[in-house]
Amino acid sequence: MKALQRLVVVLVMVLALATAGAASNYTILDLGTLPGGNSSQALGINDSGKIVGWSDWLGYVHGCTWWGEDRTISELGGPDSSATGVNDSGEIVGWSGTTDGYLFHAWLWQDGTIIDLGMLPGENSSQANGINDSGQIVGFSGTSSGNSYACLWQDGTITDLGTLPGGGSSEAWGINNSGQIVGYAYTSSGSWHACLWEPTQHLEAVDPLQGIPSLSNLVTHAGGLVSPDADLSLLPNLVQQLATQGRRVSGAAADGATRVLLRARLAGRGSVTFSLYDPAAPGGGPVEPGTLTDIAGNKSGAYGVAVEADAVSATDGYYAFALYQAPDGCPGMDRDGLSFDIWATFTDEHGDTSQLGPLTLFLYQPPVLLLHGLWSNPSMWGPFPLITDDRFPVVLAPLYPGAGPFTTTSREMKQWARNACAAMRTRGWASSRVDIIGHSMGGLVARHLASQTNWSEPL
Repeated sequence: MKALQRLVVVLVMVLALATAGAASNYTILDLGTLPGGNSSQALGINDSGKIVGWSDWLGYVHGCTWWGEDRTISELGGPDSSATGVNDSGEIVGWSGTTDGYLFHAWLWQDGTIIDLGMLPGENSSQANGINDSGQIVGFSGTSSGNSYACLWQDGTITDLGTLPGGGSSEAWGINNSGQIVGYAYTSSGSWHACLWEPTQHLEAVDPLQGIPSLSNLVTHAGGLVSPDADLSLLPNLVQQLATQGRRVSGAAADGATRVLLRARLAGRGSVTFSLYDPAAPGGGPVEPGTLTDIAGNKSGAYGVAVEADAVSATDGYYAFALYQAPDGCPGMDRDGLSFDIWATFTDEHGDTSQLGPLTLFLYQPPVLLLHGLWSNPSMWGPFPLITDDRFPVVLAPLYPGAGPFTTTSREMKQWARNACAAMRTRGWASSRVDIIGHSMGGLVARHLASQTNWSEPL
């Protein structure tokens, strides 16, 4: 028994040492301060690596940015200011003190210009803390000695987000691309609690092949999720799955086959028109790439640039759904993808309309699978230009037994194709097809794989 106890102790000690000694996969970089400063703080970073925050200088804190490979620091916002957030378009938000030194104003830096965002009616101070890729800004507004109120700036309008019941103050500190806002608010007992503000209406894109088990065979109904004559109001279980499940995505592979579920959460009954053009622009503006259908796969009109869907009820509210199908290739794609917008116009049961979005998504080159020849290996692809072409985000060149039967080898290759799509999905991009390039025996294996009847199913 003592031997067993000693073994347990040793094992626990080994596990503890292994945990404590785990190597970090990160390096730390001192970003420094403005010349002559002593302190600095970084508060936000976007996907391109642009960093914002503040640094002290000459007795004041100054908003600043760190940018470029050498992380050059630049002042932004003047004395008594701070930059707090930045989105992927490079728009920066923050706050600056007024000349009397007691009040603050929220601002937006856009295209080289700082814009004063203003305050809620009756208040005299504000602070912006976060911005998403749609340009929605969150923060708070209040008085220098009174309560503060979480607020949202959007399209030139400021909105009071409210407080918890019985509480007098709230502050918003972050917003994601789905419009969800986080922060904190006072409770009726006088303590702060973390809060989430959920939009009553929003538009998002979801990969229906991830997290919705009943939709695993997406292409079973001529490209739709349901049969053409299905009535969603009679399918409450499916509606609930469509409303709550699936993984949100920020883009799709331009493979001519990948479909993305468009999910609009609504304030009530009515209908939604999804469109690939801006309904507010003169003549609708330019049409974005791809095709829209209803969830049965039916296009409205010859070109599939708009489709209408009725609101259906789920347990937490009303929703409308559509499908976006990516094009088969699209000029202009690079390593950062090609951005495009989807709009949704909600018409309620009284005939009043409101806009959801635009929802900005990205198109990427589909993944590429390279199959080597008989008695060869993946190293043969070393000088192949595609290996280093950063327009293709996922390129796999697996090692496989070249002397195996076609049926066995092509089955292994289909799993590698699934792996390539999975690699795209881990980046938040929907993907259901791969481009295969085969050399010698690899080309024959690719042809055999493509000739299989089940190859038409999404990967």
